[in-house]
Amino acid sequence: MGLEGTYTALPNEKIRQLADGEASLLEIDQDAHEQLNIGSCWEALHYTLTEEFENGEPPLGYIVPLPENQTIPAGDLDACFLTWDQVNQALSAIQALTDEDFRHLYDFERMQEEGVYTLNGTAEQDRELFLTYLLARLEEIRVFYGRCAAQGNGVIFHLS
Repeated sequence: MGLEGTYTALPNEKIRQLADGEASLLEIDQDAHEQLNIGSCWEALHYTLTEEFENGEPPLGYIVPLPENQTIPAGDLDACFLTWDQVNQALSAIQALTDEDFRHLYDFERMQEEGVYTLNGTAEQDRELFLTYLLARLEEIRVFYGRCAAQGNGVIFHLS
């Protein structure tokens, strides 16, 4: 089993405390907060949206947040965080992104050539199936970010 990406909604004040080092993510029961697991397609989504493996340009880079300058300790792997404002920026970007826009960005062959995580061994005939899978995860993220924005929450994104 590979690395899976999970979003956790936290109040924006808690995000600020984590970012400032005033609180520890290891002390927070993340299961007590709303979460979204997008499986192992996190890198494929980020790469498709930004053409980067990490540090993708906002606001599309906030959809699957992997910014090096917004990390907090979370055990073996650091987690990334988004403030409520950044969640809103990501939500606006994802709401403006149509399926056709995403299809235009999606380059299965290039992702295979670049070694994007989860594509190892994925056959060419699975190209459309994988695109459909990514679009479904993108819709789940849109709904999740919509709830976070409405509730004044920021987001922690971590791999496990």
